Amino acid sequence: MKTNKVILTTVIATFMLLPLLNSAGGLPIGAALSSISTESVPFSATKKTRFPKNSSAVDNSNNAIPDKLYNDLQCTQYTKPNAEQQGCLFRKFAIPGSSNMLVAVAFGGVTDWRTTVLCVVTPTGSVISTLEAYVDYFPYVAVKQFRITAQNKIIISKIVPATSTPIMFENFTSFVGQRVDVTYAINSQGKFVQISSQTFPSKTYTRSYLENENINIWDDNSSVVPGYQPGGGG
Repeated sequence: MKTNKVILTTVIATFMLLPLLNSAGGLPIGAALSSISTESVPFSATKKTRFPKNSSAVDNSNNAIPDKLYNDLQCTQYTKPNAEQQGCLFRKFAIPGSSNMLVAVAFGGVTDWRTTVLCVVTPTGSVISTLEAYVDYFPYVAVKQFRITAQNKIIISKIVPATSTPIMFENFTSFVGQRVDVTYAINSQGKFVQISSQTFPSKTYTRSYLENENINIWDDNSSVVPGYQPGGGG
């Protein structure tokens, strides 16, 4: 069973990350920017979102972009990417009234782990600020996803387990947790600023539910918990 999983993982991930494999070594972010088309908004990072052919591996040797690959649903236990899990710049968005750009960089490569970080960068590729925006584990077990609204607000939807005891991606069957939506804007200095948050009722999340590629975190149709504003950010 494990062998079959590895084969399936490789087939799917190779299709999604072929541009990264074709750009082994990584370009400076400034150079990679010119190869990526500017995406329109609104935009939703669904489980079915694929990497465009012009995506590019980028050099993060200066650690300007956080690159944690998580082992648990609470995102507390992690490893750092190896050479095969380097960052891939796969989306670029304009920031109204600014020459800076918003880009999405995914880490994980052809493996079971994926973490995507949104970055505000200058035209030459210097990283101004970052926001962890997408975390999942094969196949499709996402505990964090992002959307960008037509007004250029960024909504991070995440699942927060009720327990602080680490729940490992590899072998969990179900857990109780809450969906939390946190909305950010990008200020004139190019920084992510939290402007609102919403928490939804607790529910039991099963592995089969989370592995469904047609169900995103925001698709649960729950009502917001009235008057509740959770602390913390993305």
